[in-house]
Amino acid sequence: MQKHSWTDITCDDVLQAIKKFDCEEPDHPEPKSTFLVFAGKKYPAKHIRGMAYKEHYGAEISKSDYNGGAETVRFFNRLGFEVYYNGRSESGANTDDMNKEINARPHSPQSGTSTDTEITVASEEKRSVKVALYLQTESFCNSASFRKMKSIIGRSDCDVLVFPECCYFPSVYSLWKKDVTVESDLKDIYRVCLNLSRELGKAIIVSRENRYGVIYSVFANADAAEGDTEVSLYIKHTMCETSCLSFENYDKTARRLFAPVKYKGFLIGMTICYDCNHALFSRIYGLQQVDLIVNCTGGNVVYDKWFKYNKARAIENNCSVLVTMGGEDYRENNNSYVYGFNKNGGQLKPINLCGDSNRLNVQGGIYVYEVTRDPGLPEPDESNKTETANKYWHMKWPVKGSKEILRSAEKITESIYRLEEKEYNVFILLVDGMDILKPEIVQRLLYSDTIKRYPNRKYIILNRHGAVDTDFFADKLSVILKVRSMENFCAVILESDHLNKCYQCGNNRSAQVVEATAGCFRIDLNRTTGPDAIWKNKEGMAASWRKNYEWLTENAESIAKSVLK
Repeated sequence: MQKHSWTDITCDDVLQAIKKFDCEEPDHPEPKSTFLVFAGKKYPAKHIRGMAYKEHYGAEISKSDYNGGAETVRFFNRLGFEVYYNGRSESGANTDDMNKEINARPHSPQSGTSTDTEITVASEEKRSVKVALYLQTESFCNSASFRKMKSIIGRSDCDVLVFPECCYFPSVYSLWKKDVTVESDLKDIYRVCLNLSRELGKAIIVSRENRYGVIYSVFANADAAEGDTEVSLYIKHTMCETSCLSFENYDKTARRLFAPVKYKGFLIGMTICYDCNHALFSRIYGLQQVDLIVNCTGGNVVYDKWFKYNKARAIENNCSVLVTMGGEDYRENNNSYVYGFNKNGGQLKPINLCGDSNRLNVQGGIYVYEVTRDPGLPEPDESNKTETANKYWHMKWPVKGSKEILRSAEKITESIYRLEEKEYNVFILLVDGMDILKPEIVQRLLYSDTIKRYPNRKYIILNRHGAVDTDFFADKLSVILKVRSMENFCAVILESDHLNKCYQCGNNRSAQVVEATAGCFRIDLNRTTGPDAIWKNKEGMAASWRKNYEWLTENAESIAKSVLK
C-alpha cells in the first residue's frame, strides 16, 4: 500500500477516530506503555493513530507500517493531545476545546482507565531541557572571558550550552584548516568539540567557519546516554562564501544534515543565521516533529526581522525555537540578541546567569531557557499594524475579488494561474486554508517547473479561507502571512469572509501591510520577483545554488521520512 505523510492527519481526524472507538469498541491489542488521554479516559494510542489514518486517507494501514512508543507520542503531541507514556504524561496543547467537541458522546467504561488523581500527578511530571544561550560578541572572544564563562556555566544546572555563529573557545583555531567534507578532518572536528563538552561538563553547540568559507555547527555531548546523540553536524546553506548547496552530492549530504539531535528524549534541530530566513530548512525538522530548533547567528541584525522569522518557525513547526548571536560590539546600539519562542509563538522568558537576571540582550550574557513540551501561551502579533498605500504600483487587486481575478487569468495547474499585466507574467499561487502553515506546499508552487518558461515572472500568493478565527489571526496567521511575503519576496493576499489583507515585502525585506484604496489593493510588482530575487549572484549567495534548493523543495518530506526511519 502507498505510504502517506502522517503530518497531513489533523486533530479532527483523531477526534473522529475517538468517537468511532467509543461507539464501536473495536478489537485491538492492549497497549503496554502508550495511552492517549482524552476527556479523562485512556485509549490505546497506536490503535487510535491507525484509525485516524483511515479517517484521513480512507484506507487501512497495517500496524507493522508504523511504530508505537515515542513515535506515536510525537504524533499526538504535535496535534495537541496528551499521551501517557511509560508511566508519565507527555503533554500536547490544552485539550479543553477539543473536549467540548466530543463532550456529548456517551462515556462507556474502558479497561485500563486511570483515575483523575493518576492523570493529574502524571501531568505535573513534565520533562524539560535547560538550554543556555551565550551572547558572545567580539569583546568576549578571548581566553579570560572564556574562563569566566566556564566558571559560571559549571555552577549552573543547564543541560546544553549554545555558542553563536563563528564563536570563540581556546582550541577553536585548530579547526581552521579542517574540511568538514573530509571524513578524517570531520573526526578531528568532533574530537575537539567533544573535548570542549567534557571540559565544560555540558552538551554544546558550537559554530565555526573553515578556510574554504564553509560555516557549520556541531552538537557534541561527551556524556551522551545510551540512545542519545554524541556528535552531529549541520552546514550553512545561505549567506556564506561556500554553501552546502554547492556540494555535488548534496542529495546525500542533506539526509545527514537534517537528522535531529537526540537529547534526553527531546529532538533538536540546528540551523545557522540566515537559514532561518528560509522556511524549508527548519521545516524538514518540523516534519520530523522535533521539540526544539536552535539557530546560531552572527549578529548585528534587524531585531524585528529576526523576531518575525523565528516566531513563524515556531508556529509552523509546532516546536520551540531559540536563537543566540555573536557579532561586533555596539555599546550604544546593541544589534545582537537572544530570542526564545514556544510552540504557539509566544516569547519564552530566560534567566541571565550574568548580572541582572531579568535583563535581555546584554552582551556576554548567558541566558537559560527551560524548554518543555507544554505548548505555552500564544502572543498577538503587534508588528506592522499600520496599513500604507503603495505610491508606485502596477496592478489592482479588488478586495475579496479573487474570483474576478482568476476568471480573467489562464489556468496553468489547479493551484497556479497566470495573468498578463503590462510586460509581466503574474503568477497567482493558490494556498487554501491552513496549508499556508506548510512551507513545503508554498515552495513547490513558487519553484514549479510549469512556469519557468515564462519571462518577467512575478508572484502573488492567495490564501483563501471561509471564516478565520480572530484570535488565530492575531496570534499566528498575521505573522505567518507577513513572513511568507518577506522570505519569498512576493505579495500575499488573505481573503476570507471577514478579514481581507494584502502584504508585500519591502526592498530591505521588511513587511508592509498594504492599505486598500477605492476598494482595491494596489500592488507594486517590482517587489514580487520571488525566487529570482533570492537566487542570484550577490554577496553571500550564488545563482547556481538554486538547483539543489529546488531539489530540496521536491524532496523535503521524503528526506524527513528517510531520517525518521
